[in-house]
Amino acid sequence: MNRVMTEQELLDSFEDAVKDGHIYVLYQPKINHSTGRMIGAEALMRWSNPEYGMQYPSDFIPVLEKNDLIYRADLAVFESVCRFQRGCLDNGIKPVPISVNMSRYDIYRKKYVEKIEELRIKYDIPVKYIHVEITETSAIGGMELVSGVLKQLHEYGYIVEMDDFGSGYSSLNVLKDLSVDVIKLDMRFLSGNIGGRGGTIISAIVQMAKWLGTPIIAEGVETMEQADYMKSIGCKYIQGYLYSKPVSEKEFLEKMQQLGHEPMTPAMALITAIDAGKFWDPSSMETLIFNNFVGGAVIFSYQKGKQCAHAA
Repeated sequence: MNRVMTEQELLDSFEDAVKDGHIYVLYQPKINHSTGRMIGAEALMRWSNPEYGMQYPSDFIPVLEKNDLIYRADLAVFESVCRFQRGCLDNGIKPVPISVNMSRYDIYRKKYVEKIEELRIKYDIPVKYIHVEITETSAIGGMELVSGVLKQLHEYGYIVEMDDFGSGYSSLNVLKDLSVDVIKLDMRFLSGNIGGRGGTIISAIVQMAKWLGTPIIAEGVETMEQADYMKSIGCKYIQGYLYSKPVSEKEFLEKMQQLGHEPMTPAMALITAIDAGKFWDPSSMETLIFNNFVGGAVIFSYQKGKQCAHAA
């Protein structure tokens, strides 16, 4: 039977947990909802203690953060992903890109990026097979530092994904100031409802991401209704329990073979000849087209919501 470990018990067992693999990785696939094929996965940290059983991330991660140990756990996860990708390559299995979380504590730690790069080189993993996820909230209060970390990651060739987009209070500021390559949209924004004000805002965010040429992934998708709605507004990439819970390495390999996989394609710019930087000029053609485009999406969502309400 599982029991939540105390802070001291977690700290006392941490060294063995890292050394013996009690802190380990589960993989949650990212899926193209239009084709049903896999485009990648996210590596998620888990901890199973031999005596006390499974520990929830919400119980142990704050303890590791508080005691300046989260960076070591994150490095252990990164190395586990490198070993997994190396195993795929050695066995003739084409890997999919796997994203690894980089916490705000990692960002503020000097030479953390160099350490993950050393691990990638140690296992000889092509950089295209490992993405780095940072959370939107990690940028709050340290935009200049985060921008420097992103620049360093890009210099090494990493794709950077912005996780939990929409969960913070300055999402547009973050999007404007940080050169992320992929946006992961937090589906909790919908609060379980399709359409309405939340749906209208999400629709506008998806269109804006297209304008910026940035692929967008809906994270936390649990129902077919949610997935179909996101696809209908132009977001075909999803991650969540609808397709798969986080699974072990063995199960993940089976899903790779079962579903097949394909590369994630860049978001199609609305009009490639248009300069998105001119969006801020109210007299520009770009602003006129953008307002009409996004305005049309908002009106469509509003009208769709009214139709659903009348139908009910």
